[in-house]
Amino acid sequence: MDQQLRMSGRWYGICAAIVLLGALSVRAGTATVWQRWLDNRGSLFLFGDSVSYWHLAHCLAADEPYEYGSPDAAVFRVPGYPWLLSWCVDSSKADAGILAARFMGSVFGTLAVATIMLLTAWMFDRAVSLLAGLLTALDPGGVGMSILILSEAPFQWLMILALAALWVAERAPHRALRFAILSGLLSGLAVLIRPSWLLAMPLYYAIRWLAGPRRASIFRQALATGLSMALIMAPWWYRNYQVTGHFVITTLQVGASLYDGWHPAATGGSDTGMVFSQDFAATLRAEDRAAQVPPSNFEYRLDRKLSSAAWEWAQDHPRDVLRLAGKKFVKTWWPWPTAEELPGGPLFRWIVAVPMLLIVIPACTFFVRRAGDWQFLFPFVLPLLYFTLLHLVFVGSVRYRQPAVFVAIVLAAPEIMLQLRSLQRWSRGRRTAGPIPSHDPP
Repeated sequence: MDQQLRMSGRWYGICAAIVLLGALSVRAGTATVWQRWLDNRGSLFLFGDSVSYWHLAHCLAADEPYEYGSPDAAVFRVPGYPWLLSWCVDSSKADAGILAARFMGSVFGTLAVATIMLLTAWMFDRAVSLLAGLLTALDPGGVGMSILILSEAPFQWLMILALAALWVAERAPHRALRFAILSGLLSGLAVLIRPSWLLAMPLYYAIRWLAGPRRASIFRQALATGLSMALIMAPWWYRNYQVTGHFVITTLQVGASLYDGWHPAATGGSDTGMVFSQDFAATLRAEDRAAQVPPSNFEYRLDRKLSSAAWEWAQDHPRDVLRLAGKKFVKTWWPWPTAEELPGGPLFRWIVAVPMLLIVIPACTFFVRRAGDWQFLFPFVLPLLYFTLLHLVFVGSVRYRQPAVFVAIVLAAPEIMLQLRSLQRWSRGRRTAGPIPSHDPP
């Protein structure tokens, strides 16, 4: 028996290594093909966000002020992902190091696959772990987010580590506080890479506290997580206060993002190119000239102006807010991507849509099936709930669901394995039963 267990572990190690090598190879190969496609088009990037990340990475590499084009954009992006990119750039050449940055994203994507495999082996068994690894390694959305110059790849890895810490805290109450602290440290790093994660931990602990039990323990864990997040983010807060004279928790793009979702011409998607920010900036500069005051702290005041305009419009148009929320939900969770800039035509959209459905539906089924253990599984449902709620307010997009789909694999893999094993038992039973005897007369 011991020899069989050792052999099982040996074969698992070999299969896991093959899955991880395949995950890295698929990502690196896709990164190379994608870069050649962009080179043939004469483009550095496909998405506007990539331009800002790359510019700020150059600022860090060259030891220049951390600004996106001017001092009026000094708190434009959180510094985590530009700092990672700065290790790849050549400050003397705008296009040098882009492929290296895509390979770096491939490594982070592979680390995420390894983390998912380790976690599912711990939660379930080795067969589920290998299936989860295959799903994560070959998921088109996960591959795509690994190779683009966007913050998803390192963010997703940190996010799953933070959620795993929450899960351990649920499974081992005697160690809950230390893993709550770990979750906060990891979440703080994740926010410094992708600020949309800021409210995820408050939502998690609010639901856990309301549902009970162990409310006193949950409150202590929430406090520990919040303080450890604050510890990680404190240097960024201090820097922002030095620059703006105000406490800025993430960036000064929240107002623009909010207005993108709530304004008279809003459609639920980010289809304006943020042109309205230029209009608001021009209006604010004109007001400063008319008042004959120096345009001090312009970026902070512009953010407040955009935020106030969005909230005022939302208060005056509650029905439109609800209508837009429905549109944003569809834009985020409609299986087939609708972004016109994506290449590949209908085939590419099918390749993205089908795996997404094969992950989200089994994950939700497994969670409902195991409703009695919901508190132990809830960390891995949290991203589905959190990103859905978040993007009922901000704009919706297929891109914004990807972290939630990624985490859902933790719950999808055991459900798929359960169905496969049921099918195997059914097939074996049919073979064992043999042919139905005939009762016809000779």
